[in-house]
Amino acid sequence: MDYSAYTGKRSSLSEYIFKVSDGTGLHVFDFTPVKEVRGRPVIIFIAGWISLISGWKDFLAGLTPLYHVIYVETREKNSSLVPDIKAASFDMGRMKDDIGDVITGLVPEREKFVLAWSSLGASAILEYCRSARRLPLCTALVGPNSRFRFPGVLAAIIPFLHPSLYF
Repeated sequence: MDYSAYTGKRSSLSEYIFKVSDGTGLHVFDFTPVKEVRGRPVIIFIAGWISLISGWKDFLAGLTPLYHVIYVETREKNSSLVPDIKAASFDMGRMKDDIGDVITGLVPEREKFVLAWSSLGASAILEYCRSARRLPLCTALVGPNSRFRFPGVLAAIIPFLHPSLYF
């Protein structure tokens, strides 16, 4: 897919799969400004439950020329590579660990970073910050979920569906 509308000519994009500690591959969009910007933190976006990168196109187009932005799609997305779906965990603890793995693997130790996003991504960030060894400079969270409410009938169906089918 062509993501030039997300970057313009002022930043470049690397798209790849990043393997986390349980072997799952997370889809990452790594935006780097063409003009070097020193002293600014890396911004790590953790996508929400039904968030798609296309919904953030204009926002990213404005931000990516100014900051190194790492947009990470969470493990329940169809874009993730899960080696054994039956054995994989999709709980908040695992998502917290994914964030830690991304930070450890993609942000150099001495570099400052910001964690941001909305919905499920914001909830996972809150979990991460409760027990993080490496804390962000700050967080920007929009609408973290305190509870996940579903109609009663879905409680009987959801355990049998793979999270990527929730969409």
